[in-house]
Amino acid sequence: MQFERIKVFISYSRSNIDLARLFVEELKQSNYDVWIDWESIPPSTEWLNEIREAIEETDIFLFLLSNKSAKSEICLTEITHANKNKKRVIPVALPGLLIEEVPKEIQKYNFLFLEDQTKNQISILCKEIVKTINTDFYLIKQHTRLQSKALEWINKGEDKSFLLRGKELQNAESWQSKVSEHELPITAEQALLIYKSRRIINKQIRSGVIIGLVILFGVMLLSVFAFAQKNLAENESFLRATAESIAVEEKVEAEKQALITESRYLANASSNLLDDNLPLSLLLAKESYDIYPTSAAIDSLAMAIEINPEIIHNSQVHVNNVNDIAYNENLGVYVTVGDHTGVLWDAKSHEQIRLIDNSTITSVNFSQDGDI
Repeated sequence: MQFERIKVFISYSRSNIDLARLFVEELKQSNYDVWIDWESIPPSTEWLNEIREAIEETDIFLFLLSNKSAKSEICLTEITHANKNKKRVIPVALPGLLIEEVPKEIQKYNFLFLEDQTKNQISILCKEIVKTINTDFYLIKQHTRLQSKALEWINKGEDKSFLLRGKELQNAESWQSKVSEHELPITAEQALLIYKSRRIINKQIRSGVIIGLVILFGVMLLSVFAFAQKNLAENESFLRATAESIAVEEKVEAEKQALITESRYLANASSNLLDDNLPLSLLLAKESYDIYPTSAAIDSLAMAIEINPEIIHNSQVHVNNVNDIAYNENLGVYVTVGDHTGVLWDAKSHEQIRLIDNSTITSVNFSQDGDI
């Protein structure tokens, strides 16, 4: 598959601008697109939005880590947004860096160390960086593509026309399985986009199967009727019963297999999100179980509950069943729906905030403004 060039975002302190220029030169020689902010201007809303968009569209976040950049509010804002979008972060420790003063959220990464500030040493280090990036070239590029599409879909109000289809969906699902094997991060937005896209396709498949079976049944019925005119009356009854039995069995089996496939897919998506987004993981696990209680669905639901058993107490508000769950990461809350009653919960403490009593409520979601 043909991809555009790797895009690299460089975060640095203005005091290291000369070093940053050398890194830019070396990376461009490797045919990489480099995004770097050379301007020294006070941050504004428009400027910060430009920075965030650049990070969202980039493949690699290269952090030139010095004692000043480690304490820079702008640099910390940039790496926080990179982490939110699960970007590949490569920190380069510049000479003189005091590791103990580096924020803990940055210390978790594997550093590359620049021994001195000569152009030769920077060239050697950049070759090592390029080698690391090229190892997972396809996975990194597909990560950026899917995150951009997922954010566009969300910004468009989850318009169905922006969902994945055909080969694009197959490639996304193939990528998802590969990043799990390579322990690469997947964002909640990406997982939700792939899940919603597959769900729409499965619904279309089920509808097509039903229509096909109806047509097949009609054709077979006409054939049986014509044949019955030439044979004994008892043969008519026998052949019709056979045709109906075959059609019903094929329909039941086709629907069953479609449900099992969708259930397993949701269970896998739920497992991938256990550590990063528990409410969304639980939502996917419950949806998987409700569609078809496969062993994978039961396991994913059990793991989500085991990680946070407080979730069990929430369901006790709904006597018979929890029909739907919606989660709002920005507000830190989620809503459960069951027995025609909705309950708003705190996502951290799992304490009830308020009841939503409505005899017609069966499902729930959050708007872009955070309204239920």
